[in-house]
Amino acid sequence: MTKKLNTEKNILKHAKHNFMTQGIMNTVMGDIAKDAELSVRTLYRYFDSKEDLVFAVVIEILHDWNNFQTRIFKELKSDGLTALQEYLKKLVIQIDEREQELILLSEFDFYFRNVDPDLIHEKRLNEYESIILVSDGFLNTLLEEAIIKKEVKAINRDLFVATLSNVLWAFAQRIATRKEIIQKETNFEGLTLIEAQIDMYMAYLKEGNHESI
Repeated sequence: MTKKLNTEKNILKHAKHNFMTQGIMNTVMGDIAKDAELSVRTLYRYFDSKEDLVFAVVIEILHDWNNFQTRIFKELKSDGLTALQEYLKKLVIQIDEREQELILLSEFDFYFRNVDPDLIHEKRLNEYESIILVSDGFLNTLLEEAIIKKEVKAINRDLFVATLSNVLWAFAQRIATRKEIIQKETNFEGLTLIEAQIDMYMAYLKEGNHESI
């Protein structure tokens, strides 16, 4: 590995730690430079801005998440709706294991709602867009198998997958950020609630007539 790649890897490691422990908004480039034992000037040679660095960290997290999803998808022993349910339930297990990353991704969504895209390097924006919907591809494939097997009748597959993906992703972020509060408010663990949500989606698909979506 070249010195440049080693330095970039070191920056990403310390940036991720700072963003997860202090939050994106409370972290400044000086914090990361100090932990990485670099000057702030050197840090800016690798990343155009803090926002650019946040994107790089999130891309790294998403690549890892997508690799996990790919492995789960390839290990499925069934197909159709059974495989879809199995796939989703295995992803849910990761909520506890990736709690801090989910909290960071939740702040990322909030932080970047109004940020000028010119602050992020174009290559990072392009990479982010190329990987953010990988999970939707797996969901689409599994749902298509269910349609071929006639387990699901008329349905707008793209709309259903987009809804399922966004709802479950937002639910997972909420569980990660409000874990104890949710249990106190509902008397149910967050994982129990999201598993129930998946069961509702599966029940809906099995009902048959979905011409309205």
